[in-house]
Amino acid sequence: MFAVGGCTGISIAPSCPNELKVGESAPLLADEINPGAIAKYLWEVVPPQVGRVTDPTKPSTTFEAVAEGDAVIRLTASDGLYQVISQCQTRVAGVAQPPGGSDNGNSNGNTNTNDNTADNTNDNAGDGKGDNINDNGGRPGGVRKRNPSVP
Repeated sequence: MFAVGGCTGISIAPSCPNELKVGESAPLLADEINPGAIAKYLWEVVPPQVGRVTDPTKPSTTFEAVAEGDAVIRLTASDGLYQVISQCQTRVAGVAQPPGGSDNGNSNGNTNTNDNTADNTNDNAGDGKGDNINDNGGRPGGVRKRNPSVP
């Protein structure tokens, strides 16, 4: 007995994000035609150091950007007899902001800065006075001392 109506083929047209930042993720969709005939899916990222696919054997999955660069995201689909390969491209640039756009849990616009500098001057100019100055610029928390040996 033969099937009437000809051969039924499989086709895929994967969709992927145009651009992401490092640390972001986005959906990958197989956009398949005649999906019932497709038995196997395999998503690959080339080069692999740019990103990864969370579940490479599912028709719909997620791409996670891990490093800057251009990536080809390739999808191979097979019905057990035929294999179809299609691909799309994604650019990963920059780094995603932390959730809420904050800086390490601080409110927006705050920056953590530590200035642990001190200006230390010893005046040994040969005048016998031996002035010692520890100058922290008069900033809060600093010490400003002047101990001349002659009153």
